[in-house]
Amino acid sequence: MRKIILAATMAAMMGGGYYTYQAKKHKPLVQVLFAQSFPFALHVEFNPNPTADQVTSYSSSLDGGTVSSIPPTVVTSCNCIKTPVYNINDSNLHTISVTATNLFGTSPATSVQFMVKVPSQPAAGTVKPGA
Repeated sequence: MRKIILAATMAAMMGGGYYTYQAKKHKPLVQVLFAQSFPFALHVEFNPNPTADQVTSYSSSLDGGTVSSIPPTVVTSCNCIKTPVYNINDSNLHTISVTATNLFGTSPATSVQFMVKVPSQPAAGTVKPGA
């Protein structure tokens, strides 16, 4: 089986803020997400492998934890596959990994890393009109 190539999009709803990140091949970037409160829910969306790869399932995990099996069913509104929702409970570096399985085996994991931070509080003071 060919190596799985993901174009992953992370999306999180955090107190009215919507943050996305595109992970492209050969660009090992770490995205910073600013959380207004904990916990918050996050899922990853990715493009499916070509039909010729005959993927029978995908698997995903957050920080090497419990592995969730994902059927290779495309969500038509985004033409993508979505991982289960993960609850993020702390500000830290996190990794979501995805693998693809077909009749011949399982692909190496493809991962997206992101750092969760809490924005600093503004200094106490008075806002002057027109300033």
